[in-house]
Amino acid sequence: MQPRILLAPCVIAALLAGGRTTSAEELMGPPIPYRHTSIKSEACQPPPPKQRAAFEQREVGAKQCPAVDDWQLFLAFTEDASWLELARGGSLWSTREQVAGASRIGIAPNIASDGVEWLPPQGAATTLIFHLEAREPATANGAGKRIARIGVLSLEGEAPRFCGLAKSSEEAKLMAERRDSCREPLQPFPWRQ
Repeated sequence: MQPRILLAPCVIAALLAGGRTTSAEELMGPPIPYRHTSIKSEACQPPPPKQRAAFEQREVGAKQCPAVDDWQLFLAFTEDASWLELARGGSLWSTREQVAGASRIGIAPNIASDGVEWLPPQGAATTLIFHLEAREPATANGAGKRIARIGVLSLEGEAPRFCGLAKSSEEAKLMAERRDSCREPLQPFPWRQ
């Protein structure tokens, strides 16, 4: 009886490709292209004084972070939550209701990464993707479990719209591609440029 020889998937792919070697990246397909901007503390700064009032009136702290195109990006926060706010032209829009309102994802929801992703990588941004984290309510056994979600916003049209909270990168990509789920407008606030 002949021993069986098992070939690794990359060897099989190389044989099918005419002997050419194939990297793992080629087998998985290209990464989702995007532009990344930081929302780390050191990359962000307090909003200019004339714009600070828009946050102070709502008793919200804010830092202005790098953005793309003609967008302004703010990391807004209270003692128990953080979310993103976007400004363009004479308008400011908030994701507070989508992130922290009505316990959409859990207790103490916060932006949970060092940056956000703007799609597509060239041209005008049409989608903003950001990561969130919250906790389930505490139980008799202790603290609630950590909940992670990926928020997706459509930046097309006159005002940004909320597409949803995804449980995986694949689900977020599908939301970004299928614009039919992006129906919920973000809450607007008065804004001075």
